[in-house]
Amino acid sequence: IYIYRERERERERERERENLGGVTDEKVEARREVLQTRYSFGCQCEICKEKEPEPEVEEEEEESDW
Repeated sequence: IYIYRERERERERERERENLGGVTDEKVEARREVLQTRYSFGCQCEICKEKEPEPEVEEEEEESDW
């Protein structure tokens, strides 16, 4: 399960870089934090409806950033 989550995170990072036109990692990280905040508050936009991350995943990502 952990390896699967790690691969999914890597795919998401690649998608974010493509979507944002290859901007710096700082901007990608900032955008990810914004998206996580939306998810945690149960945002109802189409993107958030498609992907509903588990709370554990968000906690693991926060730890891996440090």
